[in-house]
Amino acid sequence: MSPKKIYFAGHNNFGNRGCEALIRSITKLIREKSPHVTFKTPSREISLDSAQWPNSSTEGISFVEANTANSKIVWWDRCRRIIPLIEQFNRPIFKLSDQVIKDIAESDLMIMTGGDNITLDYGLGSLYGITSFVDCAKKHGVPVILWGGSVGPFTNKPHIEKFMRTHLEDYSHISVRESYSKKYLSDLGLSNVSLITDPAFALQPETFDCSNIMPSSDKGVVGINFSPLVRKFRDNEESRKTFDNDIIMFVNWIIEQGYGVVLIPHVGQLNGSDINSDYHYMNGLLGNMSISNQQVKLAPPNLNAAQLKHLISKTRFFIGARTHSTIAALSSCIPTTSIAYSVKALGINRDLFGNIDYILNTQDVSLSTLKTHFTTLVDNESSIKSLLQTKIPKWKKSAELPVDIVCKYLGA
Repeated sequence: MSPKKIYFAGHNNFGNRGCEALIRSITKLIREKSPHVTFKTPSREISLDSAQWPNSSTEGISFVEANTANSKIVWWDRCRRIIPLIEQFNRPIFKLSDQVIKDIAESDLMIMTGGDNITLDYGLGSLYGITSFVDCAKKHGVPVILWGGSVGPFTNKPHIEKFMRTHLEDYSHISVRESYSKKYLSDLGLSNVSLITDPAFALQPETFDCSNIMPSSDKGVVGINFSPLVRKFRDNEESRKTFDNDIIMFVNWIIEQGYGVVLIPHVGQLNGSDINSDYHYMNGLLGNMSISNQQVKLAPPNLNAAQLKHLISKTRFFIGARTHSTIAALSSCIPTTSIAYSVKALGINRDLFGNIDYILNTQDVSLSTLKTHFTTLVDNESSIKSLLQTKIPKWKKSAELPVDIVCKYLGA
């Protein structure tokens, strides 16, 4: 019998280390129970993704062609922004390439990953692009499972909500990573839904010598992740410059308190581009800091997701804008503030802590709020660590729950 094949939809590169963390975690969890399963993993640049995970083939990974952006859907999305009424009468057809269709048709199961692909965070065009993969799988009789994503809400667009409610019934099973999504889908009348934790909670760190990255400090090191994405939430360039300066002053203030600081990028294209690059953004901030490089350091841009988790685990406190950077910290039992721009961070924190005390909304980021949140982490360090040490082992087990569902559909 030939090995069972799984196709990963909602993924196309390892530049976002959160996406990489999901693929690494899911494949390891499945192969621990069914070691001969292989995974068709779409990649826009196979050579770069392969270099990011040198032993990926031994883990069952086979990199395949990723679908390219469809010009028609791009133009539809632009027209929709100018004439919003268009979206109520026309759903664009997102054409998959012949090779992608072949890869899907030859698979035994499709796993939709990507965390927040089935939301409006990336726009309606992106959402319709994601739905086309499920349409293709359905056409070829390939079951589809959503593994640990956030879904919706689509409440502000009733016509989209109506479409998505019907579309989500095409999934064989939907597992969501926070109770907010679970309740939303239950309220829509969907019954094929279970609540788990994000698979990246189960990501195994990859140890390496990070001593040259960690500044020396008797009080420990604070890990910080800021991204150009959160900066875009400011209305104008003057407000964005204020945002930048507040971060710089905050880092200076932490140093004054006797801590070291390591700036940790978690998203950045593997070809070195500065587009949506945490590294380039924080490097620019670092250039404007009048601080010794013995007190604050910037982690290199080429670390993989597992190495970043190891690095983050060495910090005493963490403040992060990228969701999976905060998951790496929380799952390492590090007291963490999550800078949130969507329901996903709110939902994860509410489920984990029972409150959102350690959430800082993107629009509220300032020197004052950053100081307040850091002080809260310091004051509650012991109780936070105690709660995490109790809960995280259970959350790691919860991340494994879809494995049995996968095996059922694979007959493994």
